[in-house]
Amino acid sequence: MIETIAAELALKFFGCVWEDTFGYLRLHEFLKLRASAVVSKRPLRISSVAEFWYGVLGDRFSTTSINYQPIHNGDLVRFRGGFLSEWVPKLPGQLWTAEGSVDLAIGLMSVEGTRRYGDDMYTILDPYGKSKVLNAGHGSVRLARSSGPSDHFACLALVDEDRWNCDYGVPIIVSRQVFEEFERHAGSGSPAIRSLEGVVRTGSDLPLSQLIPRTIGGELSKASEESLRLRPGLPRCYVHVVSPLSVKFLYNDSHPDITAWTMYATRAAQRTSRSREPRYGYSYVTLNPLFSGAHEEAAQFLRHYAMDHRGVRLVTDYDGVVPRLAAEIPLTRNPISKTPKAVKKLGRGIDRWAKDVIEGAR
Repeated sequence: MIETIAAELALKFFGCVWEDTFGYLRLHEFLKLRASAVVSKRPLRISSVAEFWYGVLGDRFSTTSINYQPIHNGDLVRFRGGFLSEWVPKLPGQLWTAEGSVDLAIGLMSVEGTRRYGDDMYTILDPYGKSKVLNAGHGSVRLARSSGPSDHFACLALVDEDRWNCDYGVPIIVSRQVFEEFERHAGSGSPAIRSLEGVVRTGSDLPLSQLIPRTIGGELSKASEESLRLRPGLPRCYVHVVSPLSVKFLYNDSHPDITAWTMYATRAAQRTSRSREPRYGYSYVTLNPLFSGAHEEAAQFLRHYAMDHRGVRLVTDYDGVVPRLAAEIPLTRNPISKTPKAVKKLGRGIDRWAKDVIEGAR
């Protein structure tokens, strides 16, 4: 009798261990990936971030000096090398396009002068230059993670050393289990990877709710949404990684740069009549998130730049995990749900601005 009970307890114990291990490692999904690679006969081996974006963008890519292989929705891709970060590009892929390269070059030439903010001297672009650089694809965001045990738990970016800035990265959507492995290796930097395997999803937005238009309760029109976050015709895609077995992490004590940015309202945004003065402006600054005090210095710069260019308040934040700016639209969960009137007023203001921008471009 005792032996029978012991046997049953042992079976139950090892059964739970197996179920826990099976669940954590997501073996079913991992084996499905491997099976799909065998069936499709085209697992794509990607040697760089540039090669990935060339495969997605095709003839819109800014150069033809690297290897090209088309990448489609549902493809299994295997990256060899790179680094993972929580900071992802605001406009994934835009910097790799031909038009993004042109906008970036134009923006960087629009120098207003040099100015001291705090202890440092900065080369300052004028508001037009700042807008062009952000439209070119610069601008980083860190999005809040899902609250449940989701396959779409967090958004990361895959970056390599050739373009050591998260704004050039590939969005990687990971499960909670993968993110826990990421965190375990991210204590002092951006974890390196020996390899990463996932499924490409194109034609749909990142499956996370903490994106800029959602944070103001869906009050924005489609035109305003595109002016804030999207570029017409820019492919929306990400690589989905569910099993920790699909990523081989390495420790690393460095981190690529990110671009802190904000949208600010000017005095003209408070008026109801039409004005030649722009209602909104943009500012950005590059920083390394590993450096102590870097975010505080960036926040100070963004505030001062807005005030120096007729800004009256900051509209957007860039960090959905730790709020960095006293902004009207933070990226944290349920940002301004308690002030519906303010939300509607802000949405109407941005809509008017977007309409003016579109009409002025015609």
